[in-house]
Amino acid sequence: LVGLDVYTTDGEFVGVVKDYHDYPANGMFIVEKNGREILIPDVADIVNEIDIDAGKIILNPIEGLLE
Repeated sequence: LVGLDVYTTDGEFVGVVKDYHDYPANGMFIVEKNGREILIPDVADIVNEIDIDAGKIILNPIEGLLE
């Protein structure tokens, strides 16, 4: 998953997956854009699609997630 591009369902580029941590409750994507890290929970309500062949992850971000 590291290296995949991350986009919202609206097509907005979020960043690139730099790391992934597996926690007891759920996994967490660490996404980097312009030197800033964004933590994205790996839960079905947020992660809409993971397409390894296309090299991207599609998110349905909740309010405030990307701020």
